[in-house]
Amino acid sequence: MANALVARQPILQRDASLAGYELLYRGRPEPSGSREEWGNHATSEVLVSLLTGEDFEELVGGAPAFVNLTRDFLLELPSLPLAPERLVLEVLEDVTVDDSLLESLRTLAQRGYTIA
Repeated sequence: MANALVARQPILQRDASLAGYELLYRGRPEPSGSREEWGNHATSEVLVSLLTGEDFEELVGGAPAFVNLTRDFLLELPSLPLAPERLVLEVLEDVTVDDSLLESLRTLAQRGYTIA
């Protein structure tokens, strides 16, 4: 992708068929800020690359793109100009789950996004 260094990692089904590609930011080393700040930066870079890059199809083909999202993104994620079936929103394992987060996840699911 032209705007950020993004790696892809295949996600496979039990039968070894392709479920999609997890897209991971591989830019500059982690800054001295908090883990949340770094996560927000990495998520921003991947999303901006997805939305502005011309090689999205080359990167994932017809498979969905799995993108890690921080709590901040999950709570405030605007509508994205990518079809929901092309994007799987991954909740990071260290995200605090509370009523606000669950409501945001319900809203995103109602918009058609798959939550992982």
